[in-house]
Amino acid sequence: MKSRYKSRKFIAAVVVMLLASIFLTIGKLGGAEWITAVNISLGLYVGSNVVQKRGDKSGKD
Repeated sequence: MKSRYKSRKFIAAVVVMLLASIFLTIGKLGGAEWITAVNISLGLYVGSNVVQKRGDKSGKD
């Protein structure tokens, strides 16, 4: 079983959140932009997992 923490999708989501947090800390992003960046990152991660799981189940029937 492949660990979800080693997937490229998860690593990309974490990198985006870390970069957004760093930019927030140094003042390059405001709070609203940080929330938007994190929401988009997590939304894409969760959405791509749903699509992948749905594709895996439809092929097993």
